[in-house]
Amino acid sequence: MRKARLVFWLVAIPALVTSIVYAVADTARRRSERDLARRRQDDTRVLASTLAAVPWAARADSIDGRIAGRAAQWTVQGTHGDAVTSARVYELGRGGLAFGDSLVRPLRIDESLDQGDHGRAERVYYLDHTRPRNADLALVRENSVRARTDAPAAGNDTLAVEVMFDGAGDVLAARKSVNGVLIAVTPQEVRALRANHARVRGMFH
Repeated sequence: MRKARLVFWLVAIPALVTSIVYAVADTARRRSERDLARRRQDDTRVLASTLAAVPWAARADSIDGRIAGRAAQWTVQGTHGDAVTSARVYELGRGGLAFGDSLVRPLRIDESLDQGDHGRAERVYYLDHTRPRNADLALVRENSVRARTDAPAAGNDTLAVEVMFDGAGDVLAARKSVNGVLIAVTPQEVRALRANHARVRGMFH
């Protein structure tokens, strides 16, 4: 009987210690993940709050006011994969020059993207004429509706994204909300916005 008890405790004690170690490690991991998520959310709020302090936010509002009620100089439509895109360019004071002319610098480009059941997006690209052509994208604002792909949570998500760039093309500030909840803007999303801008701009040449 004593030997049986001894064998039991020799087996049970290491197993118990292992369980405790795993439980402690799992608790620490969960706490670390919560802390990281909280820091990311705080960082996102800080970045979002700086948008209002950057002059380009006011300049974009000024552009909106200048082109209010004006017809777009150029309007095009095209397809990209399964999406249908229509875009409008606003450029002031250039008369009848063609968009491909080297003198023409767009002031604002509006994009409407329709992917049917997959969703739709409205994007506004603001351009800074004082910068080189390859870095004149100053601000992008997007409002979109996207269908969820995971079956248990079928439905649509409403997204709002705003990204501001400096003269070197680097991100000055960015914010994103999904169904009203602030989350971080990923580098992949920034690259996608730049690629969309280049694609839409290329439609006018």
